[in-house]
Amino acid sequence: MATTKDDIRDGLRRSFSAYATRQGRAYRMLGGRLAILKQNAALAKISGEEFAELSREEMERAMQRMEAQQQALHPVAPVQTVEEVMG
Repeated sequence: MATTKDDIRDGLRRSFSAYATRQGRAYRMLGGRLAILKQNAALAKISGEEFAELSREEMERAMQRMEAQQQALHPVAPVQTVEEVMG
């Protein structure tokens, strides 16, 4: 069975739609977890600035891991970051 350009486009559309849905869910889950951790940090007398610095450090580590995985798993069409899409 021959595959047309429209078939490929439809497959890409469905794949990226599934990816975007999962990313949205992950962002909401992360937001909820960060809110709880921020409350726990306040109870532990960790300042907002210190919590922000810890968050930045851990996000940098996570971003490095995600970028390495992206390069390994998506060598043909790297997935753009939210910042790149939102401009």
